[in-house]
Amino acid sequence: MKATELKGLPDGELREKLQGFREEIFNLKFKATTEPIDNPGQVREMRKDIARAMTILRERELAGKPRAKKLSREARKLAAEQAAKKKQAGKKKPAAKKKPGK
Repeated sequence: MKATELKGLPDGELREKLQGFREEIFNLKFKATTEPIDNPGQVREMRKDIARAMTILRERELAGKPRAKKLSREARKLAAEQAAKKKQAGKKKPAAKKKPGK
């Protein structure tokens, strides 16, 4: 199926199509183990159809969520400095090694 055809479907139908694609690929793989299949390229096409459907569902999911703001250079620098300070504060000084015999 083409992506434009899948984009025209509502989410419920798209999920049903996705399930159908998965069942069909399972059947094709099962058939391939028992006998030669007519068109081995079908498995590849089914995988691509699954990927298309999943991509469209994910795009729709992300379209409803606000995106994280991009930090300015200064904000990134400040965050890196704070992380370095936190890391430095967490480190303990190694205990002085005692020399044997003294």
